[in-house]
Amino acid sequence: MHKNGFTLIELIVVVSILGILSITALPRFLDISNEALVTKLNSMKNNLESATYRVYAKALLAEKITGTQTITIDGDMITINSGYPIGNWDGTVRHILNFSLIGNSANNCPYDWCGRGNAQTLPGGLTSSNGRGVKVTPFGYNHTDLCGVNYMNHYDGTFPQIEVLTSEC
Repeated sequence: MHKNGFTLIELIVVVSILGILSITALPRFLDISNEALVTKLNSMKNNLESATYRVYAKALLAEKITGTQTITIDGDMITINSGYPIGNWDGTVRHILNFSLIGNSANNCPYDWCGRGNAQTLPGGLTSSNGRGVKVTPFGYNHTDLCGVNYMNHYDGTFPQIEVLTSEC
C-alpha cells in the first residue's frame, strides 16, 4: 500500500537544513540592519552640515558673523555664534533641521530623532572649553549611548565639529 506524505526522517532533515540556513543568514541580516542605521546617522550628519552652511550664509548676508547673535530662519529665532548655530537643541538645532515640534529627550528616543544639548561635553568625549554642543539620537537610543551625531560649535569662528558615533548602535 502506498501512502502520501513525508516520513519522520524526511521532516527532520528538512527542519535541520532550515535551521542551518537560518543560522548562517541571521548574522548577515543583523549586519545589514546595522549598516542601515549607520547610513541613517551619516545622512543626519550631512543634513546638519547643510543646515549649518545655510545658517552661516544667512548670517554672512546679515553681517552677523561675530559674537553671539540671533537670526530668523523660516519664522524660527536661531541663536548663532560666529555665524554658526550654537549647540542647543531647543533653541537652535531642532529648528534648523525642521524638527520644531520634537522636544529634547534623554532616554529611549520616542521619535525618529531626538536631541539634547547646550553642553560643553558630549557623549563620546567631544568637548569645548568655550562653545556648546548637542547630540542627535536615533529612535530607541538614549542620549548617553554612543550611537548618534554630535554637533559642537566651539565659538572660535571655525566650522562646528560634527561627528558620527556608531560604537553602541
